[in-house]
Amino acid sequence: SQLPPPIWSVADEPGNPDQGGRGLDAWVSAIRSAAPSARLAGHLNSPADARLLPLFDVALLNEGYGLDISQLREALGKGREVWLYNTGKARFSAGFWLWRSTATRYLQWHARMPTADPFDPTDGREGDVQALPPMPTICAPTPDIDEIVIEMAEGLVDQRWLAWLDDHPSGSSVRRDIANRLGQRWQPASRLTAAEMNRLRRLIEGLARTLK
Repeated sequence: SQLPPPIWSVADEPGNPDQGGRGLDAWVSAIRSAAPSARLAGHLNSPADARLLPLFDVALLNEGYGLDISQLREALGKGREVWLYNTGKARFSAGFWLWRSTATRYLQWHARMPTADPFDPTDGREGDVQALPPMPTICAPTPDIDEIVIEMAEGLVDQRWLAWLDDHPSGSSVRRDIANRLGQRWQPASRLTAAEMNRLRRLIEGLARTLK
């Protein structure tokens, strides 16, 4: 089908007390031996997990690990990608912070809690079994989605405008202004409100209008 190869998650927050990363090195070594071309990923949520970075082709990082620009750049390795995940700031992460940082993707789950729609593979967190109360109808009369999905959609629009900005030499001043506003630190930058992100997007839109 000419699709890119899958990325296999082999470590789900090994820094958690109930995980500890025990045996992870040996497991990854066995996978590499059996399937040298497999791309492996790990979800990391603690600064101490930095020692595990050499095990992965893709490092998924959240606030617990640290998302400052310097931390994300240090997580890059030869051929290793850095993704962001479950930051609690879906729009900001999917748009402005991806643009500002070295990360290439934003991954979000934990949509509807604590149960989910077992017939919708994009919904919920427990893939094997879901226990739902009996309902008079198979499907709800009105489809519903988590508001995080809407926030991410706004982030994707931001991302498209930022990509457009990067393609225009005349946008250097606007790029500099936005980069300065975001800074290098995750905590202060991620406090941007929706209104403030809208204002940054309008800076790019304003530039686009002058180029007509």
